Amino acid sequence: MRGLHDAAPDDLILISDADEIPRASVVRAMRDDRRQEVFGLCLAFYYFYANYRNVEGPEASSVWTVAATHAQLNTLRLTSCACGCVRARSPR
Repeated sequence: MRGLHDAAPDDLILISDADEIPRASVVRAMRDDRRQEVFGLCLAFYYFYANYRNVEGPEASSVWTVAATHAQLNTLRLTSCACGCVRARSPR
């Protein structure tokens, strides 16, 4: 991935929208967890205002932010769909 040329293999890379900010304690826990290489975060989903939270439907429990080690990201092939979303596929 461009921009990560000097990342170490065990560096944790977060892929998310700019307004999806996980707690620092969660990032530290992911960084220190050596059993996993990929993480999916289900963040609270708000519409329009900070006090208008969606608590029902598929969006309320979807994974919005993904974190993985740089080594793991290098094993994936990222492709984007016509709608602009990015999908990861393992190389064949």
